[in-house]
Amino acid sequence: MRRILLLYIIFSVIGLTTVHAQFDNGRQRVDENGYDQYGNQVDPAMIPDRLDSANVEVQGLPPKLYMWRINNQLGNRTIIPADTAYHHFQNSNLTEGLTGHYNYLANMGSPRMSRIFFERRDPEPTIFMEPFSSFFIRPTEFNFTNSNVPYTNLTYHKAGNKINGEERFKSYFSVNVNKKLAFGFNIDYLYGRGYYNNQNTAYFNAAIFGSYIGDR
Repeated sequence: MRRILLLYIIFSVIGLTTVHAQFDNGRQRVDENGYDQYGNQVDPAMIPDRLDSANVEVQGLPPKLYMWRINNQLGNRTIIPADTAYHHFQNSNLTEGLTGHYNYLANMGSPRMSRIFFERRDPEPTIFMEPFSSFFIRPTEFNFTNSNVPYTNLTYHKAGNKINGEERFKSYFSVNVNKKLAFGFNIDYLYGRGYYNNQNTAYFNAAIFGSYIGDR
């Protein structure tokens, strides 16, 4: 038993010595000029003595984001500011509009019509779609996004209680494959319970979009 234990200790010491020698010989040596033992220049951040997680500074890409719309005549792009927290945000969910210039029937999601005639849009495909202008988005009013990082915008509005409350959830996501190709989707869900019978409203809109910017 003692012989076996002695042999085990001897073999363990020999093995550890061999491993240490191999590790020391294969270790990268870098001089003060930044060159290893083979004469190759080494990145200062990859020097083993300097690989300290406390001193590593991770730098990401600065986000670059812009939005654009297409022109109805020739399909040209019109760059628009990508404002993620725009002015009068608290009024963006009101059926009466940002400045209260819409006439509407009841709660959120009900049909509406602008009181200012000159601010009304061009005629819709049918006369029955004009009162639902807040949900019917034309191709020239859709915001396309180009960014070097994935872009997500989530919005949630809630008012009232479980009896007559109103809720609306909107999401927008866009990501670029490269500088030319981008795709994404948006979701708009609205539910208004209303104050009277048969007055509740519920809408669900969703869209998938893509864009390619190139010479052809």
